[in-house]
Amino acid sequence: HYLGDTPQEDIGVLSEALDEVAEAHAPFEVAYRGLGAFPDAGRPRVAWVGIEDPDGGPCEPLLRLQRAIGRGLREVGYRPELRKFHPHVTLARVHRRPSDRVLETLAGPVAVDGAQPMDLGGEMLSEVKLILSEPGHRPYHYIDLTTVELG
Repeated sequence: HYLGDTPQEDIGVLSEALDEVAEAHAPFEVAYRGLGAFPDAGRPRVAWVGIEDPDGGPCEPLLRLQRAIGRGLREVGYRPELRKFHPHVTLARVHRRPSDRVLETLAGPVAVDGAQPMDLGGEMLSEVKLILSEPGHRPYHYIDLTTVELG
């Protein structure tokens, strides 16, 4: 969930809300599969690898956690992310037109959802973080404000 500009004094309330949500969700496994781009491979602004269930398809525990965080944010006065949730890990941000080779890689043989069929392994997810993003820096600068354990 992207929260936008957030007052420093709200960090404690947000951390408590995340902690309450995380407590109700057990750690779970994910798989990193499929290379893609936002808004699309023809004009990428963000290159990403998708997150799915290790057996393939949507990772239901992650989707449940995302919806629960949205409800928790609403309860403390924040509007949750309105864009459709697309589980991914950002690999790179694109600031100028990439080379033809990069565009070909992003647009190469694609799976049904538009992502390339590649498998990068997986891991057990066991925590949720509240992160401060400072986009004015190049590269982007991220600071972990809070980490809460699942379960």
